[in-house]
This record gives sequence, structure tokens and C-alpha cells, in this order.
Amino acid sequence: MLIGDWDRHADQWLWAAFSEDEPASWRPIPTDRDQAFARLDGLVLSIARRRLPMLASFGDEYDDAARYHFQARFIDRLALTGLERSVWDSTARALQAALTDAVIDDALAAIPDAAEPVGGPFLRAGLRSRRDALPRIATEMYELLAREPYVHGTGVAEVAEITGTENGVEVTIRPATPASTPYFRRVFLSGETREVRLYLHAGDDRAVIDGQGRLPVKVRVIG
Repeated sequence: MLIGDWDRHADQWLWAAFSEDEPASWRPIPTDRDQAFARLDGLVLSIARRRLPMLASFGDEYDDAARYHFQARFIDRLALTGLERSVWDSTARALQAALTDAVIDDALAAIPDAAEPVGGPFLRAGLRSRRDALPRIATEMYELLAREPYVHGTGVAEVAEITGTENGVEVTIRPATPASTPYFRRVFLSGETREVRLYLHAGDDRAVIDGQGRLPVKVRVIG
């Protein structure tokens, strides 16, 4: 969102395994940054932006979070559902603190001299303004994803436990083996979430609901 790259669908990510970690970890590698800093202005593109929900334009202000989410919605729903609001807040503020004016200026020093008068001031002003607004757009994206989160199981047998709380539901997923450790746990709050969609894939899965009466948040179990 910081650089305005709205075209982050699943095909534009590679994944690398790092075996020196124990257990081995997978890390994302972004590719094909053809929409970074895209400036969509003029009459034709203004009309196109009204009809195409994914077209975001780089400038001093962020577009609506939904524009950055549209192309990435499938991978966002897989990778980001487990992150609570505090993680979004702390990550946005850490990035904001790291992107000092000096860091931005050093990066833009790589612009060729011939292009600097045209692109330099525009990019510098845009990056500084967007850096200052990072906590706000992070909150907006969090709230967008929290409205109807998708929780996915795996291809092995597992147990999904759905527990009603005072103001939401806790969803936990763990392998269907004795004394197993949950690999997903999150509380979804009724003030943020309308419905949780829980996808149980291949395997001898079970969904267990614990709570009396109506759950504060609807949970739809699929699979």
C-alpha cells in the first residue's frame, strides 16, 4: 500500500524455504512490481477507476483500502486472517519509524538526473505523506479483512474448536492427535466481524462448538 502497488495477486509471489531455520521456514519473495507508483490521472483513467475497483493511483493520499485488497484478496484471506489489530498497529508504526526522510531521500537518489525534476518531487512528497498515514491505512485494511474473515484448515485430519465469548468467538484449529498444539487461534469480536467462514479441507476433520445459546458472531463451517 505504501508504494501504491495494487496488483499483488497470488501469481506475483514466490516462496523460498530456508532450511537453516528449525523447523524450516518459508518466506515470501515479491515479483513483478509493474504497478508500483502507478499514477492514474487524466480523463480516460479517471473513468476507468470508477468502473474497475482495483485501480489505485499513487499520490499524497491513499486510495480506499479495498482497491489495494481486490487483486490480493485470495492471498490476503489466506495469509493475514490470523493477525490481530495490535499486530497491524505495531507493524505500521515500526515501518513508519524506519522510513525517515533521510531513508526516502537516499532511495530517490537513484533516480536518473534527467528524470529527477519530473519524478523526484512527486515521489518524495507522496512517500512522506503516505508514511505519515501508515497507521490509518493499516487500520482501514485490518477492519476490511475483519468483517468477513476466511479461516482455512489443511489437508490432514484436524479439529476446529469454536467457543463463544462475551463479545465474540474464539476459533482454534489443531491436528486431530492427542495433546496436539493449535496452529491457529484467534478471537473474532462482534464489533468487527459479521461472519467467520471456516474452511475444512481434506482429512477426517471435526468442528466442535462450545457455548450456550446464539454465538455473538456467525460462524459458517464449509467442508
